[in-house]
Amino acid sequence: MNKNYYFKNPISSRITFLLLISYFLFLNSCNSTEPPPPPPVEKSAVLSVTDFSLNEIWLDLFTENLTNSKQVNLFRDVELLNSFELIGNDTTLVVDSLLPQKQYSFSVVIYDGDNDTIKTNSVNASSMDTTSHNFSWEIFTFGEGFNNSILRDVAIIDENNIWAVGEIRIGEEKYNAVQWDGEQWNLRKIIVTYRGNPSYAPLLGVFSLPTGEVIFSSGVPYLPSDNGWIIQHLWDMGVLDENNGIVTSIWGTGLNDLYVVGDFGTIAHYNGTNWRAMESGTDLALVDVYGSQNGNIYAAGSYSPFAQGIILRKELNNNWEVMIEGDNIDEAQLFEKLFGSTAAIWIDERNVIYTGGHILYEYKNNHWNYIKSLAGNHIGGNTNAEFRGFISGIRGNGSNDWVMCGQRNTLQHFNGSTRQQLGMEYNPLSGLNWTAVEQKSNTIAAVGFEGNRAKIILLRR
Repeated sequence: MNKNYYFKNPISSRITFLLLISYFLFLNSCNSTEPPPPPPVEKSAVLSVTDFSLNEIWLDLFTENLTNSKQVNLFRDVELLNSFELIGNDTTLVVDSLLPQKQYSFSVVIYDGDNDTIKTNSVNASSMDTTSHNFSWEIFTFGEGFNNSILRDVAIIDENNIWAVGEIRIGEEKYNAVQWDGEQWNLRKIIVTYRGNPSYAPLLGVFSLPTGEVIFSSGVPYLPSDNGWIIQHLWDMGVLDENNGIVTSIWGTGLNDLYVVGDFGTIAHYNGTNWRAMESGTDLALVDVYGSQNGNIYAAGSYSPFAQGIILRKELNNNWEVMIEGDNIDEAQLFEKLFGSTAAIWIDERNVIYTGGHILYEYKNNHWNYIKSLAGNHIGGNTNAEFRGFISGIRGNGSNDWVMCGQRNTLQHFNGSTRQQLGMEYNPLSGLNWTAVEQKSNTIAAVGFEGNRAKIILLRR
């Protein structure tokens, strides 16, 4: 049997093997080429104006890809205003102590940890102007000296339609409201019906909606109808019970969104169809209620004999919570609590909260503080009511145009920069007490009493 053997040339085989290795190494070297490096990450910073007031301007600084940034320099015009370390990519900057009605330019330079310098755009912003203190005024008196008369609340629909409520007695006649028609005050009798018994019992509160409807309270709310006002028997409806107090103050955005507050921490809400009670978490009398533009509602409670107070806040989740309490405290406890009662509350167009009683406070940038433009406005600073009486009302058009009222003929207007007494000069010995105030555009009305007679001051600018 023949066998065939095949022998390979060892030299030729070695050459072929080497050629194959070289070929595969060449292919591998082609396939392992690294991709080009990515382009550098673009770092940026943008500055914008978000709000302004008479002496403050709010800026927003938005940055991207500045993970290693360290130092931020804020410039006003060409002046270095402040330096700080950047935290996060969206920062609010508040520049204060500005002059009214003045234009400023702002810019930011950021020194990044990678030795990069990032500059923002320049933005221009003007501070708000002051308003005028120049009001003409008249005082009107109602009632007789031997009968007690008092006005407790006031609402301005417009300069020719103003309602004030309370109790006015002239002889045997009883009135519970007066209405301004642009030329004179007209005595009114609003029928108050309780369990089928009509009367002209005193009215405790009045509120005008933005659409012009007027709502009263005599301890229960009265809603407008085509034939006058319809009483809302919240107890007979089962909304409130014997553990609740009467309601006195009213605030809302429309007839489908009303809040009433009153004694023992009572709060009720009307949605246009039904009323419902709301838990307040306090049994202090709630004496004022007001809403902000961001949708939060606030109520002020007070018990002045013991210098107690409370501020409640209802957020968008519909729950009321205690924001801060007031008590007879010392300086060391201040702003954990407020000193004294809180009998009035108002919120301006920037959602700054103002509350007053024994002292006038503001809540701004998430902090409580004294309002420093008011003389003697701190613990122990108003001895013998040297500068003002107890504050019972605050209302206004905005942060540069608002007014407060109170005991001892306290009636002061703030124009964004300075404060001025309106009407007659302030007198710590005065028996004239203003219980409530309202301002709409260039009209201010405050109501109250002096002795046994009801009083209204009407001011026009």
